[in-house]
Amino acid sequence: MHNSVPEIREACADSILGHAATLEADIETARVQRNIDGHWTAMGFRTPETPKTGAFNL
Repeated sequence: MHNSVPEIREACADSILGHAATLEADIETARVQRNIDGHWTAMGFRTPETPKTGAFNL
């Protein structure tokens, strides 16, 4: 379905990526509060693969 109807694919991506964006501040706050260091940020969870894997990432 995603391959044959671009509008559905785009709507799903917009929805999932939009929700992921709402979690970035919470993830970043938790990372800082717990002194979690590393080479990643909360924004890194929002990737081109996110719509394909959806809830598995989040």
